[in-house]
Amino acid sequence: MRACRHRWLVALLAVAAVGCSATGDGPRQDPGKHVPRPSVSSPAAEASSPALGHHLPGPNSYTADFTNHTWVDVEGGHILVGWGRDVIWRSTGIYPVASAKDDLYDVLVGAPGIGFVVRQRGPLFVAAGRVPERQVAVGEWPAAWTPSGNLITIGAGTDKGRDWTIALRRPDGSFLRTLAADVSIEAIDARADADAAGWFWYWTAAGNLVRTDGATVVTVSNYRALGFDQPPSISLLAGGLVNLFSDDWHVAILHRDGGVFARASAPTDGSVAGFGSQLASPDGRVVVYALARLGGRRTTTIYALHQGDSSGTPIFQGRGVDWVCAFPPMGWRDGRWLLFRRPDGYTVAIDTSGRRSPEPVDARTAHRLFDASASELTPA
Repeated sequence: MRACRHRWLVALLAVAAVGCSATGDGPRQDPGKHVPRPSVSSPAAEASSPALGHHLPGPNSYTADFTNHTWVDVEGGHILVGWGRDVIWRSTGIYPVASAKDDLYDVLVGAPGIGFVVRQRGPLFVAAGRVPERQVAVGEWPAAWTPSGNLITIGAGTDKGRDWTIALRRPDGSFLRTLAADVSIEAIDARADADAAGWFWYWTAAGNLVRTDGATVVTVSNYRALGFDQPPSISLLAGGLVNLFSDDWHVAILHRDGGVFARASAPTDGSVAGFGSQLASPDGRVVVYALARLGGRRTTTIYALHQGDSSGTPIFQGRGVDWVCAFPPMGWRDGRWLLFRRPDGYTVAIDTSGRRSPEPVDARTAHRLFDASASELTPA
């Protein structure tokens, strides 16, 4: 169960990208996306928590946060959360679990506390701070700790019904308010658990795109007003941009306030692959994406979107380039130039404005202008 909860993310230039679709042969499928996702721990929380002892995570543990080395393990039925080799929290209760990675349905660790579910649709336990846990609900799982310290949870419904909920709870797990009720599983799947500032993005039953930091709730847009028939997948790009991606391969990119930055689409007849993974410049002035043409000699074209565009402008084309499920670009310069490396190691600087042709660059220039590392410049 743990493996299917790990959602593919592109951790490049602090940009979150939407899950890619391998081929344009119909709706994009993301099996199991509505189940819980891996937690992201706060290093400040771990560093400020007194250690309860030392523990070396075993083979049945799992890493909740690779950057900060936060892990979850089980010992004698007790759930352990640690940072490095220190145990920062230990459950008071003993649970029928032998393996953290196989037997725990979800654990969410953050500065405000710890939330966990042992069995699917089972009780939700919450520990405020690092105190003992208590049961607060049944049939909910923890989705996000917010900047305000409150906890967002998802209430499980059925696969066909509009009976899912999104709730807001205090750090101790006590109920605060309902954020969305009577929503479909598609709307739940389409949420974005947190942006760079910790805001949680979701759809309501009325089709509204809403974001919250756990204290303030802001309605941003409406998917029907944007021309979508179903809730599109939400992903957060650099520069404060919001990417909305539908199963019929249409994209609307919004500013944080709901204004439309640009739109794009791609054919779903199986002729191309790779659409759905957008990459924004750090200042949010340009968004790039790629389409790989299938059949014959594979050719990939990179497109750029600027404010007001309704379709992408081709800025680079190459054979043998694979940008189907990962971003090969390595860096930006001045919000305009994009550093791109082919699998054979050939590196080129692309002018996303289209005013200048792509220019080959050597490793020294790539490092000096784009701060590209030696490992990034090594052929795959």
